[in-house]
Amino acid sequence: MLPYNFLFFHGSRTCFGHTSHIRTLMWKVSITLCFFLFALTGFHSFAQSPPSGIYPKGYFIKPLNIPASLAGNFGELRPNHYHMGLDFKTNRVENLQVHAAADGYIARIKIESFGFGRAIYINHPNGLTTVYAHLNAFFPELEKYVKQQQYRLESWNVYLDIPAGMFPVKKGQFIAGSGNTGGSQGPHLHFEIRNTAMDTNLNPLLFGFPIADNIPPVIQRLAVYDRNKSTYEQSPQLIAVKKTANGYITVPSTITVSSDKVSFAVTSYDAQSASPNHNGVFQGILYDNIAEVIRFTMDTISYYDTRYLNAHIDYKTKAGGGPYLQHLSELPGYINSIYRQQKGNGVIRLAEGDVRDIRIEIKDADNNMAVLRFKIRYKKAPVGPAPAAGKMCYPLMVNVGEGSEDCEFYIGERGLYDSARITYRRSASTNPAVVSAVHTIGSAHIP
Repeated sequence: MLPYNFLFFHGSRTCFGHTSHIRTLMWKVSITLCFFLFALTGFHSFAQSPPSGIYPKGYFIKPLNIPASLAGNFGELRPNHYHMGLDFKTNRVENLQVHAAADGYIARIKIESFGFGRAIYINHPNGLTTVYAHLNAFFPELEKYVKQQQYRLESWNVYLDIPAGMFPVKKGQFIAGSGNTGGSQGPHLHFEIRNTAMDTNLNPLLFGFPIADNIPPVIQRLAVYDRNKSTYEQSPQLIAVKKTANGYITVPSTITVSSDKVSFAVTSYDAQSASPNHNGVFQGILYDNIAEVIRFTMDTISYYDTRYLNAHIDYKTKAGGGPYLQHLSELPGYINSIYRQQKGNGVIRLAEGDVRDIRIEIKDADNNMAVLRFKIRYKKAPVGPAPAAGKMCYPLMVNVGEGSEDCEFYIGERGLYDSARITYRRSASTNPAVVSAVHTIGSAHIP
């Protein structure tokens, strides 16, 4: 995951392409990396928005024969990643029958200790793949075949590509028992729909499954940012919101800011009629004086890009123990993002005395909507304190840091989502088994 981000130590003349390698070489160099570089492996040519008609309604049936209730949905915020499918509740029990969502053939099997546990991948004639995870036993013929392959490979963990004609399935056919295997934290069925050729995940809620939902999302708070600064060099102004008969309003209704460039973020969640779980929202749209500025949409996300969640949220606030805040602006280092710009990147530019009407719409996949309305006013304030020390590094650029005579570092062009001052500190080691000094680079609140 970190192909472009290297550390070079003059004393040892050794390059490391991944920070975990450092632990095995503490006798040469002692170093503390306090920030994490979540660079991705390469650009992808596909667009995030699928062409119209890519969500055929009624093509798939739900994979369980019980009323659908969700413990998690697509795009839900998780640590360092988006949730990439639906988590169907199984009434806290295992071994409910899991059925193929449509005609097709079993293309892959995965068995692992963590992650998906036991999983089935079915390819369908319409160019889509469905994934069923955290399973118990497969149907007998498939279970027998998988066990034979495990013995042949002398490995319990397997990832098998299955010949296309070996295990055809029909819509509604029993394929496995539901379970609690892998990284599951309770019995449930994790279900995904992917574009087979591109291996990108699509939001299953757009396919017309019978999942009742007439409950609009909830907006809990608003955050305002001074965009003359990096989002990592400030704590946002948190504004309380109040639900009224006509939607949400801020308290106060007019927010005075001292910056001529501001952006916004919200804490929000969605609920489903048959489930009290706080699930993720589908869409957020920002309007400035009735004109749409930018929106984010949880329609399709690639596993290659799922770690960019850390560019979608206020990472510093979350890392400090605060709530999830979803930006309504696109950070410059967010590649293949979930945002669509209409009139800019979500940063609102203000003139002295400006008062602007701002509206934020938060929607779920069934188009239930919560609306937050407020005014923003710019009042110039005295110049604040000088910025903190450290080398200013920028996204989409290679940034070289001069640490000391025995340590220098660089951050690859995809290593940062927003600009950040990367500090460096050299200190003597207190460990008698360590020869070198300790080099501390960056801060834990910079992703």
